Amino acid sequence: MISTRKLTVGGLMMMLGGSALHAQESIDRYVMDRTEDGWVRMDGQTGEITVCRQAGRNLSCERNGPANNPVAGEADRMARLEERVEALERQLELGKEGAEKESLPSEEEFDQALGYMRRFFEAFRDMVREFQAEDETNGTL
Repeated sequence: MISTRKLTVGGLMMMLGGSALHAQESIDRYVMDRTEDGWVRMDGQTGEITVCRQAGRNLSCERNGPANNPVAGEADRMARLEERVEALERQLELGKEGAEKESLPSEEEFDQALGYMRRFFEAFRDMVREFQAEDETNGTL
């Protein structure tokens, strides 16, 4: 019985805390500014702008369309980009088998690279030996 009470009290506290948080988000979400003939409301989450004009005692509001609303216009752009990504991923999958074989160097290319590395390390070893010899003659070692 005690555990049920704790769960009920805990659940109520979470609900109240959650609704307070939701209320705070709602307050911070919209920004309203007065204009000469009405109000402008901007939705901080979506960027949607609603223009309300006052004519006498009536207030008429209209949302700006996708041309004026960058967030709504981004939905089309995102859809096109997702299609392009899917097409590129399909191309990658189709070409993967051939690409793996082409990405490995041939024996000749490997031997050439190994020769470069060998010459580099031999030159480096020789330089180290020269520095050691200089230090030994100067008595610093």
